[in-house]
Amino acid sequence: MHIRHFTFRRLLPAAPTMTQSSHHNKSSLLLLLMLSLTLFSVVHSSSSSSSSSSSHHQQQNVKLNLFIMSKCPDVRDYFVSLFDALMASPVASIVDLRVDFVATQDETAKYGFKSLHGDSEVQGDLIEGCLQNMVTPHNQTNFYKTLSCATNYYRAIPQYIQTCMTQHLPQFSFHDVEQCAYGPTGKQLMLESITKTHELNVRNSPTLYIDGEMVCEWNGRSCPYTKLEQYQKAICQKKLGDKPEFCNKFQ
Repeated sequence: MHIRHFTFRRLLPAAPTMTQSSHHNKSSLLLLLMLSLTLFSVVHSSSSSSSSSSSHHQQQNVKLNLFIMSKCPDVRDYFVSLFDALMASPVASIVDLRVDFVATQDETAKYGFKSLHGDSEVQGDLIEGCLQNMVTPHNQTNFYKTLSCATNYYRAIPQYIQTCMTQHLPQFSFHDVEQCAYGPTGKQLMLESITKTHELNVRNSPTLYIDGEMVCEWNGRSCPYTKLEQYQKAICQKKLGDKPEFCNKFQ
């Protein structure tokens, strides 16, 4: 058998031209720049998010949970005696007020719920719940003024709520609030409200919690906080971060 001898040559790639080399270098630099910018963006975003979260925690307001029946005379007395003054004081700027209702669900009732003072009170609860949902937290002060105004004439609830809205929240439509109250949204808000009431086993109107601590059942059974200064001090002490200068008196 005749064996032929072959000579193998190693084929080397052609050397890049100056144009190819320059283009390659520019592409590499551009890729490196893009990666650097992406990394900076991720780190900066993470840092900002962490800083924002920390700042939010430091600035978080004190939670006030007020449980009421909209046509309860004890609520009017509590507002006149204490709560109006509290919400007009400097500490009102560092609280988040949440109003919930003392009632029970009853599908056989006219409006789907039962309350101590009848169907008109359920109407008041539904309307005030929808109003709160529509205007807070940005209009918390005027929401409370509307609530207090209506409660002062509790026998005329629910009709008088419209009069009070005209005085304190004229930019909002009472018709829209009613549409909410007597529709599925109003029912859902009411269910969420009474669920919270039942979870805390609240039975008396009014009852107030400050950051999860029950401080008053106004009907006299358990209300250790009977003076305005007690409420103000508790709120100032629970507030994290910046506080109004008014709080310095309680340090």
